Amino acid sequence: LKALVDIDLILVLIDINTYKEEDYTKIVNLIKKSSVKKILVINKCDVYDGDIELAIDEIKENLNDLDFRDSIPISALKKKSIKELVSLIKASLPEGMPYYDPDDLTDSPTKKILADMVRQQCLYKLDKEVPHSLEVIVDSMKTSKTKCVNIMATIVCDKESHKRIIIGKNGSMIKNIGTGARISIEKFLDKKVNLKLNVIVRENWRDELTLLTNYGYDKDLI
Repeated sequence: LKALVDIDLILVLIDINTYKEEDYTKIVNLIKKSSVKKILVINKCDVYDGDIELAIDEIKENLNDLDFRDSIPISALKKKSIKELVSLIKASLPEGMPYYDPDDLTDSPTKKILADMVRQQCLYKLDKEVPHSLEVIVDSMKTSKTKCVNIMATIVCDKESHKRIIIGKNGSMIKNIGTGARISIEKFLDKKVNLKLNVIVRENWRDELTLLTNYGYDKDLI
């Protein structure tokens, strides 16, 4: 009863082999007042010897108080007409708000994964010259008409001297970091990537709760 309050679609699933023995009173009384769209799904048609269309008509007669949007015979075991059922379901559902960022490929945000790849290269290339007090933020990620993914990311450090080391002489170190990160990201995304890196100083950023939460750290674990 609780499930019927806030839903978009009802599937009424009937076993075609036992439908003549069923009492449909309870299910009809349960959902007949609901204005939600309904689809009649007739299962186990792969092991039914009789006339399937006739059986469907009889089942509809038994459920005559229910206004079905559509009906479909299936075999869950044999996966018969399952794709068609899924298509019916999709066609019957309204467009909803996205629960995840369009850039997310997994339940771990894609931007966070890419930021970790850049940070990994920082630790590889810088070795012991810079402490592990670096954070990387992916500021933007857009796919061009040529299918190249343009990524802009910021490396955050907490000292001006660290920034100079990260950039390197004539920008050699930041270029080296960017090249390594781009190769890793291209393998991950399976696309060409144009990566641009920026370096900024945020003194004592690890002690600022607002910055930590902005950078994706769980405030309950800080």
